[in-house]
Amino acid sequence: MLAADHDGGVVGTVVAGWDGWRGHVYRLAVDPEYRRQGVARTLLIAAHDRFAALGAVLADAMVEDDNTDARATYEALGYQRQPDRGRWVRDFLEGQGRRRTRGGLRGHGRNADTAMTGRKATPALRGRTRRCVRLPGTPTIRRV
Repeated sequence: MLAADHDGGVVGTVVAGWDGWRGHVYRLAVDPEYRRQGVARTLLIAAHDRFAALGAVLADAMVEDDNTDARATYEALGYQRQPDRGRWVRDFLEGQGRRRTRGGLRGHGRNADTAMTGRKATPALRGRTRRCVRLPGTPTIRRV
């Protein structure tokens, strides 16, 4: 996970992984007050740099179809929709009386989108940061 830090607060995060040949972008979240300022692009470029250092030959991302802003960001960085692939999911909560909402579990605390867009997430991230990269003209990017 990489976090964008501005004036001591987390303003964006990207959760990404690598499977040995491909980089995966699982979740990208930016505080609404900091959107359209290059934070998402900066986080994705930092993730891409790490993918390249590991030897990744491509990257993929999970982007909701109706999120036109996110789609535009990914397209500007060279991503293309892969028409012959669909996302397969299994709901482990089915039949247990719990329901998933768009961002997480209903009634089970804050979800990742909400947690990473508010200043309250900052104390939980402090102390777990291993590396901080300062990029000119952008928020600080930290690996947590």
